[in-house]
Amino acid sequence: MALKTALSEAVSDGLTDIICFSDSKRLIDLITGKKTVVALHGLLYDLGVLSDSCKSISFCFIPRVRNEVADSLAKNALFRMSNNPYGVDYSVVNSVI
Repeated sequence: MALKTALSEAVSDGLTDIICFSDSKRLIDLITGKKTVVALHGLLYDLGVLSDSCKSISFCFIPRVRNEVADSLAKNALFRMSNNPYGVDYSVVNSVI
């Protein structure tokens, strides 16, 4: 869902050349068609539709140990959102950088 939201925002902002990195090998395999899960067909379809809006798009696996800053940022954002469900605290970006 996070990838779908990010991709939707990127497309809405007019970005057409996108590279999506994830530390979930399973997710990347699902998106790139190497594996299937029936329960996720709707989400994968939505990602495909959003991808069609791009001139070029790639989905790449990156191990979590090579993605520590982004992983920390995502965990911090999830924590803050769970404690503040009605508003996002944008200072989360400054706490990682």
